[in-house]
Amino acid sequence: MKTKKANRYGIITIFFASVFMIIQRVLITATVVPEYAQNPTRFYIYNILLALTAVGGNLLALYMGYYANENVKKNFISPLGRMYLMYVLLALIINIFCLSVNIRDYWIILFPISQNLFGFAVSFLFVFASSPLIVTHLNKFQNSNIKKCFTLLSIFFVVLPTMFGKDIFSFSGGNNILWVAYLFLMGYVIRRFNIVSRFRYRFMHFILSGFFLSLLVILMTKVSMHVHLDVSTANRFSVPWSIFSVYYSVLLFICIERYNARIGSFKSSFKTISIFLVATQVATNWQVLINKISEKYKIAFPDSAFEWSKRILLIIGIYFSVCIVLALVICLVQKFAIYKWIERKLVFNSWFQLIDKLLKIKDWIYANSRLILSAVFYYFFTALQIFLLSDYRTKDRAISAVLTIFTQRQAQLFLNVIIITAFLLLIFLITKRFWYAFTFTLIIDLLLTVSTVIKVKLRMEPILPSDLLFLSNISEILSMISPIIVIVLVFILMILAISTFILQHRANKFYNLKISVKKRLLWIFMLLFLFSGLFWVNHQDSPSNLLFRFFKVDSQFYNQRKGAMINGPLIQFINNIDVKIMDRPKEYSEEKIKSIMKKYDKEATQMNESRKEWAQDQTVVFVLSESFSDPSRLPNIKLSRDPIPFVNSLSSKTTSGLMLSSAYGGGTANMEWQSLTGMDMSNLDATLPTPYTQLVNKQKVAPSFLNLFDESSAIHPYWGTLYNRMNVFKKFGFDTFRYLESPDGFKHLETIGNNPYVSDEASYNETLDKIKKNENRTQFIQLSTMQNRMPYDNYYEENDFDYDGDIVTDSTGNTMRTYLKGLNLSDQALEKFILEIDNIQKPITLLWYGDHLPGIYKEDEFTKYPYNYRETNFFVYNNKYMDNNQKNEKYSLVSPYVFPSLALEQAQLKVTPFYALLTEVLNNIPATTNDPNSSSQNVYNGQRKFVDQNNNVLKESQLSEEQKEIIKEYMLIQYDLIAGKQYSAKWAMKRASE
Repeated sequence: MKTKKANRYGIITIFFASVFMIIQRVLITATVVPEYAQNPTRFYIYNILLALTAVGGNLLALYMGYYANENVKKNFISPLGRMYLMYVLLALIINIFCLSVNIRDYWIILFPISQNLFGFAVSFLFVFASSPLIVTHLNKFQNSNIKKCFTLLSIFFVVLPTMFGKDIFSFSGGNNILWVAYLFLMGYVIRRFNIVSRFRYRFMHFILSGFFLSLLVILMTKVSMHVHLDVSTANRFSVPWSIFSVYYSVLLFICIERYNARIGSFKSSFKTISIFLVATQVATNWQVLINKISEKYKIAFPDSAFEWSKRILLIIGIYFSVCIVLALVICLVQKFAIYKWIERKLVFNSWFQLIDKLLKIKDWIYANSRLILSAVFYYFFTALQIFLLSDYRTKDRAISAVLTIFTQRQAQLFLNVIIITAFLLLIFLITKRFWYAFTFTLIIDLLLTVSTVIKVKLRMEPILPSDLLFLSNISEILSMISPIIVIVLVFILMILAISTFILQHRANKFYNLKISVKKRLLWIFMLLFLFSGLFWVNHQDSPSNLLFRFFKVDSQFYNQRKGAMINGPLIQFINNIDVKIMDRPKEYSEEKIKSIMKKYDKEATQMNESRKEWAQDQTVVFVLSESFSDPSRLPNIKLSRDPIPFVNSLSSKTTSGLMLSSAYGGGTANMEWQSLTGMDMSNLDATLPTPYTQLVNKQKVAPSFLNLFDESSAIHPYWGTLYNRMNVFKKFGFDTFRYLESPDGFKHLETIGNNPYVSDEASYNETLDKIKKNENRTQFIQLSTMQNRMPYDNYYEENDFDYDGDIVTDSTGNTMRTYLKGLNLSDQALEKFILEIDNIQKPITLLWYGDHLPGIYKEDEFTKYPYNYRETNFFVYNNKYMDNNQKNEKYSLVSPYVFPSLALEQAQLKVTPFYALLTEVLNNIPATTNDPNSSSQNVYNGQRKFVDQNNNVLKESQLSEEQKEIIKEYMLIQYDLIAGKQYSAKWAMKRASE
């Protein structure tokens, strides 16, 4: 019984220290620091609390020194391994619970010292492990020598820093190992000289020390305001190493220990105390958890002091609850056999035993050298793959590419290596022949490399899963490749095959797989199970999705070549495996599609009774104006003047309204796809965020609005490879595509000021040239401008546009003003364009719209008003040649996929049955978009949302029976055209004359 009692320690001091540490964390990270100028009283209260609770670390260090003499014969090295395991487990649990996918967080789990995250804990443990040795030597000194040594250290470590007001020994808020060692000595001195029992009026001294420390905060604030005109030195004496904080710490410690000695009942074992301390340190220092709590609870100080106090107490309670839960988790997990096994592997009783354990790691590496060397080989092979896809035409670019690969692509390289090595291991387990497995894996990777490089050269995109369909026509593929390349590749494969055969037979015994059948089958099953996760990489928050996000995989669906350059061709290939186009509607069948087609054949006939025939030279122009929107429509902003007077004026005279974009801050190509095809993005599966790169090339035929015209042209003053536009527009059937690097060139390349992008005026001039060249043919033109593309870096010298409001941060104020000026220039260019088409003697209908808002606004504003931040201007205008047919309809909110029917309705042109269906959708169905809460950048399509004119979200159950029927018919046709058997493809591609 005596032994058990001797191994129990008072916990009141530890409890106070932990509570103080938690309060410090809450005050520093979970609340907004009050400004002195706004509320002096609140400022004083906050900083007094900060000063009084800054001594949590001091109390623990004093406690360690105070009880060090009782444990002088104990081994304090062995608990280090157990504490490390506790820390790793708790940090891992927090990361998983908080869904952390930052590779840095997991690196810190293994190597916390590398990031200096646990400064106090590391210092504490180092002194703790050394305490028996320290105390053994201290006990040899006489009392007089101890007093002299302690007095001298106190002068250097406490008195001098307090006098000069500087952290001259870099004690870093009480985390430095020298400071912890000094406090350890102070605790030892308190115990050696029995100061706890001898100190008189201790409680009164403690109250006075706390009062004086609080008074210093108020006094130093006044002095700082007088001397510096700010409060920069208000907390000069509130740091743990000032003489006033130290005195306060010592008196608090003496009072607690005196109380603990009297009652003697609040004690616990070293194991329990260590568990709680580790849990407290992890909870108060692990950034993932801190960010999670701060994100949910951190707010500015409310006006009510009572509400502020409640919020502080609530967050303290949350932290303390987390500490308790984490401690209980450790207590529970310690009972499992696997935990005990890992603990035995980690625990060491001496530094020599630690070295011996580290040497065993070397033995393990040697035993698995084949697999490790293979991983190293594929590491550099993957780096070579990425380099071959980079721009290495000059020496400087080649050096830059290499540096980028080895400094910015490490996470992606390691993921490639993990997947390739796992595949190699799977083949090895199946064949039991290492060299056969290695060469088979190498050949697959080599073929992927060669085919990707060739395809990038021919079509500016890497090999995708859809390309495997072409293997059935291998002769056609080979005809596109130089015979020299084919011969060299065949020669390399033959050399690999022969050398592999020789190596395997000569080294068969050395590379023999020594594993039982049971274990072998188990490993094969596990690897196959893990590889099955590759079919779920685009399912949000699936294990494989989290893994890819953890390794910083950037899917880059909008630019597949860039994705291969960032992730490597293998990862980019895998990214495109998990692509489901759209859920199959329950009633989908050939009979159902034919019945819908028949219905809208009749609808089109009825609509066309009031519409006119197409003119021989009918022209329709779609203009997508990059990032164009009306900021005055947003909440919490007031503009100095209207930047878009012409758009607003014209919109009042012609058909116009608001478009509900499918994204905020990006996704231009998705708006193009919807407006050209009449298809709704929100109907697509979550794994298909970018139809241009993931869908169009998979379709046998891709019906689009330009099927109605004799001639069609696309104009985009930017790179044609972005979003795979060159191939997509060819699939759609565009006769010409003008882009910056196109063979026939871009005639008008003027820019404005320092803006690097082609101006709207130049883009309109390019469009006018195309309109005027056409004679006696129906014509469609798709123009996507670039002038207002981000960023907005003070491009324009004369800028008198300003705003009032806080929807952008102060640091992005100039960005907002530049954006406003760009809008005004776009407005002026559009006015000139309208004047020009009004002078052209042929029927022209212009559908003009902004594709999305720029991503410059505060995230919390987008969160409050998600649909306001997805609404842009649009109008449909007939030129003066068609003035007698001008309509002036107002649409509160529409989706971009109804634009073709809007254009035909404005021009009063006869429709085909498919566009009769779209017209019914336009006139009867609320605007739809993907759920903004699933992803502001449309990384995932999310759930379809119906939005009414007041930005209220409607459930499908709230729609009328007629609306539900139209939606069902539209969904069936969309599924058939993009994911089904395409029974309605020819029907959708009909022309009005057919």
